[in-house]
Amino acid sequence: MFKLSNNLTAKSLFLSLLVASNTQAASQYILQDLGQIPAGSGESIHINDAGYYTLPVSGENNTVNVLLKTEANEIVIPGFGFAGLQINDLNNNGHAVGQAISDPITAKKSALYFDGLNSHNIETLVSVSSTANSINNNNEIVGEIKIDDGSIYTPDNPTLAYSYNLTDMNMTLLDDIFIAPPPYVYPNMTTAEEINDAGVIAGASGNFNICNVFLSGCEAYTFDGTNLNELGHLATDKTDDVTSIGNNSFAQAINTHGHVAGHSDRIGNVIYTSNTTTQDSLSLLDPITPPVFYPDPNHVFFHDGTEMKDLGTLSIDNVKASAYVNAMNDSDKIVGYVLSATKRAFVVTPRASIKDLNELIPTGSEWSVLNVATDINNNDVIVGYGIKNGATHAFMLKPATAVDLVCLNATTKACEIVQCKIDGICQ
Repeated sequence: MFKLSNNLTAKSLFLSLLVASNTQAASQYILQDLGQIPAGSGESIHINDAGYYTLPVSGENNTVNVLLKTEANEIVIPGFGFAGLQINDLNNNGHAVGQAISDPITAKKSALYFDGLNSHNIETLVSVSSTANSINNNNEIVGEIKIDDGSIYTPDNPTLAYSYNLTDMNMTLLDDIFIAPPPYVYPNMTTAEEINDAGVIAGASGNFNICNVFLSGCEAYTFDGTNLNELGHLATDKTDDVTSIGNNSFAQAINTHGHVAGHSDRIGNVIYTSNTTTQDSLSLLDPITPPVFYPDPNHVFFHDGTEMKDLGTLSIDNVKASAYVNAMNDSDKIVGYVLSATKRAFVVTPRASIKDLNELIPTGSEWSVLNVATDINNNDVIVGYGIKNGATHAFMLKPATAVDLVCLNATTKACEIVQCKIDGICQ
């Protein structure tokens, strides 16, 4: 999930912020405005290590186009001939994946692979819809299909995770690859969010209808084509001697080292206390002493292959918000957003506390909020979207180079410098 741009168009402006410097040396970052984008299209912003990024722009007749921007070129990523395209990932070869409308009558969306020049519908299994979520640098693709199971949940049909190899050009369900040892009957890998260059997949598994339709009862996993590793959930210790374990975790990112990032709740259907036995919160077996619930939002988790670490969340207006992960680089820097009444972009690592990127915005800035950080590459360049002058704009937050700093001496001030704080994005 990478991408970046070294080529600035005439209309591109550098905007940043001057944050009080710390006594220790700190890296300098520049916040660049990539331009206004159509509202609701920001998830198509991705960046790679090769210097390319994808950017949604307004097309004709209120359509949304997605551009692939390199140092020398600007390429329109085509859909399947109809309006409706979303890009979910971009690899270092300049290849992208996502989904696009394949049937204008039913508005069905199908998984899309872009080879740098042309887009291809890679759906080969019968489904209501499909999407491609991730492509590694070996052009291995993962995603999920939404099946029509004839249940009452239609159109909120359950999904199945798949892998797609461009050599054989066929979708293969991950559950069909995995030979389940006892006690498994089926692992029910329902989502495949990312695949690293070693071919290890990260996603969520669980009962099809419960996990995907109700977004409950999911568990983060990694799968290497043979071995399924269920990562568990976060837990919380309360001061009133009540301990709760979550029941809904999603692995969203996996890096070269096999480290995994995602989000998890910490209060699930099973409550543990020091004075009572385990209880099922949905049952009426103990009406006199019912389970106690404590409101608690999703936290970011980091899994190093051995244990899951709680990286926390942010508060908005003194209310703890739910955190959602979008990407992680090979330095274990994780980006995403928290959601309460609004969205706010964050960055966090296992070595430092979670940081609200909006803390970098100075008084008087044209940026009112950085809503979502959608991606980060191995050069620590972060991309995402926010609100500038009342409109949705894409942003790039990048380590400043000597070339970048010439903007400080421009006749019309084109940028300011973001000074990283201790415990911030430089950690």
